[in-house]
Amino acid sequence: MPSTLHRLHRHHQVAPVVDIDAARVCLRGDQAIRARTVLVRCATQRTDEEIIRYLGVDADSSLEELQRALGISFAVPGHTSAPARFTREEDDSGRLDLGATVGDYLAELGDALYFHWGLWRFSLLLSDVFPRDAGAAHLLCVAGDGDFGGQPFDIAAINEQLQDLTGHE
Repeated sequence: MPSTLHRLHRHHQVAPVVDIDAARVCLRGDQAIRARTVLVRCATQRTDEEIIRYLGVDADSSLEELQRALGISFAVPGHTSAPARFTREEDDSGRLDLGATVGDYLAELGDALYFHWGLWRFSLLLSDVFPRDAGAAHLLCVAGDGDFGGQPFDIAAINEQLQDLTGHE
């Protein structure tokens, strides 16, 4: 709600005070409010260590796009025909529709998904949510630890491939 800033001893108006969040809503419209980037903690377990990647993902990305991003982020060989699927529960035998969006399943902090690739299971946990800027990358690896698939963790190479995948800078 707009307000007015006054001088302490004189009741002369100095400048109007504007609620920045309300002004942004008016300028951008309702669509900008819903546009968000989700920070997803993606992890799998080897016998002696946990391998982790943190991905910034446009909530409107499809699960199919997220599947490709996981393949890039963990250096999953693309030439193998191992079965792959997303599930809501760790031991679920079903599969989620790849056309659904990430935001359909990861909406509240702590929401989880599971990605199964062959015998590997990756847990995906929603760690944070940010308003989405127009220039934000569609998919971005922001951190990680551990090597997977015989490939060392290389955040620059991962992000270059993710950029090529989405066509966004």
